[in-house]
Amino acid sequence: MKTFSLLTLSLIISLTFFSCKKSDPGSASTTQNLSTWTINGTAYSGDSSYVEYQNIGSYNKNSYATATGYTYISLSFANVPAAGTYTVIAGSNIPTGNTQVALEAGVGNNDYLSTGATGDKITVTISGGKVVASFSNISVIQNGTTVKLSGTIIAAQQ
Repeated sequence: MKTFSLLTLSLIISLTFFSCKKSDPGSASTTQNLSTWTINGTAYSGDSSYVEYQNIGSYNKNSYATATGYTYISLSFANVPAAGTYTVIAGSNIPTGNTQVALEAGVGNNDYLSTGATGDKITVTISGGKVVASFSNISVIQNGTTVKLSGTIIAAQQ
């Protein structure tokens, strides 16, 4: 009987320790909205960001469920992006140089493409498993009208 009580007690203690899981404040189950950008003074945000092959981007998942379109921003590089400063080229072009990037953004049914204006730059930093692309006053065009785009995309490193 004593052996049975000790085994039962051991089982209860074991279940107590192994069934409890430490909470991880940095787990993927918590979503933070870290990517934001403005187009012509209007603010947008993405609730999902990515680094995939030669692209860094962010989009708003909820905007895909509406009939009015979508909200996204995408940067295209010639190679997998590394830390550094990149020259923005026209969004309709495919980057060929290691220091070039093309930008495209969408809001609703409006698509904005970088113009490749002189002086437009995007800075990429990589730290702590995150890729951060920062940009300010990038010239973009939509239906013949040029406006400015600024923002930051933060995504988990690939």
